[in-house]
Amino acid sequence: MGWDTGWILTVTDTLPTSTSFEPAGSDPAWSCSGSTCLLTISDLAAGKSRAFALVVRVDATLPAGLYELVNAAVVAPDRGEDRKGAPP
Repeated sequence: MGWDTGWILTVTDTLPTSTSFEPAGSDPAWSCSGSTCLLTISDLAAGKSRAFALVVRVDATLPAGLYELVNAAVVAPDRGEDRKGAPP
């Protein structure tokens, strides 16, 4: 049993140190404050997927010892918008 259609999902991406959000090239649905970026996905049908571009600018000078930037986003249902059923 999967999620029903009609869910609102929130994507949260905390940008790595020494990077900043670059609106040019990013999906206009992103909203960023400081290093935290949020994107809301409405009515994604069960079994479907969508891609959203998030572009960051890496600082010209990196702190000593920083050799790798790692980034990950978290996708979660907005439980306040349970319009058509609860997740399993």
